[in-house]
Amino acid sequence: QAAMVREIVKWDYELRTPGQVADVVARAHEVAMTSPPGPVYLVLPREPLSASVAEPQIVPRPAPAAPHPDPAAIAQLTGWIATAKNPLIIAAASGTDARAVNALASLAEHAAIPVVCHNNRVVCLPSSHPMHAGFDSGPLVGDADLIVVIESDAPWYPNMQTPPAGCRVAHIGEDPAFVRYPMRSFPSDLSITATPAIALAALDVAVRGRLGDVGARRAKLTERHAARRAK
Repeated sequence: QAAMVREIVKWDYELRTPGQVADVVARAHEVAMTSPPGPVYLVLPREPLSASVAEPQIVPRPAPAAPHPDPAAIAQLTGWIATAKNPLIIAAASGTDARAVNALASLAEHAAIPVVCHNNRVVCLPSSHPMHAGFDSGPLVGDADLIVVIESDAPWYPNMQTPPAGCRVAHIGEDPAFVRYPMRSFPSDLSITATPAIALAALDVAVRGRLGDVGARRAKLTERHAARRAK
């Protein structure tokens, strides 16, 4: 049975003996809730379920704390944001945590960075936000000198768009390399393992003292946003 779902779950296991049931359920809960959280699959064969067993005492173990970003990596990305002329943020699944939505909105507003919600699975940034730049990263990827990818496995279509030479690409996510994917070849100059809410909040604080005058860029992006919504 597990072979049918193995590619879309974090963990699968088959109950072997009735005495395992408490440990197996506790382990399933632990894996499911560990960052990044996701489904698990437990096979319960007929034989163990038919056996007599004392009432199990299931004691769930708390999930490990969420991953926090390396301060050195946050400082490095802050420096890149401060010097970038055409930064771009691409997000897909960061909005599973409402705190990440607020943190992204604050960072985008303060640093005047357009946010594209490319192939988004959830609301990463409200479409009414002045820095929201639509849902297709293609028109902006070719002009960017810094791209910050947040919880996105495929931030652009490689056969259609390519970042220009010299463009830095940073990935932020609980699994920024998507290590379970057999192949993924998007460029990366920096990967930060952290929940987006924590990483974005840290970036928002760090960039405030490093930014130059981004008023002109903010005005241009706000005007573009208004024109797109009017259309």
